[in-house]
Amino acid sequence: LGAIPKEYDVAVSTACPSLDYIVVETTSAAQRCVELLRQRQLGVATFLILEKQAHLASHVSNKLTAPEGVPRLFDLVKCSDNKLKVAFFYAMRNTVVATDLEQASRIAYGQDKRWSRVVTMAGEMINETGTMSGGGGKPRGGKMCLGSGAPKAVDARAAAVELENAEAELEKIQQKLA
Repeated sequence: LGAIPKEYDVAVSTACPSLDYIVVETTSAAQRCVELLRQRQLGVATFLILEKQAHLASHVSNKLTAPEGVPRLFDLVKCSDNKLKVAFFYAMRNTVVATDLEQASRIAYGQDKRWSRVVTMAGEMINETGTMSGGGGKPRGGKMCLGSGAPKAVDARAAAVELENAEAELEKIQQKLA
């Protein structure tokens, strides 16, 4: 649904666990998905319902100036469909990306204004409560970066056409097999 430049992939993957949510437009769509998961015993999933996030729409167009010129994660997202930007704002809010832990600490615990969420390029996180997390053997990545090069969001219409073609091909193969 969206992509971010490769250098920010670890930061966004660490700071935004809700990127794993399944985005649906309505509550009824989420309910149908849950029923399908139950019927086919496919496990559980978390759904982000766009109609329930309408209150965030005003935040999507707000520009934000972060201390020391660091970028806000949300502003780095390339999205193919503007109505999906609310989902990304829900996941990222006003999280900013610092170069390293020293800069992140200055921003998060600053004298003038305390910043609520700061993540470093390496995936260390300072939360709004003041807790810090990070480290470990291998940083998380791969949630929003599509391969190498410039970010490219998937075109939902093109994906739908591709799905229709694949379903038609499957139908032909099943008829031939029968």
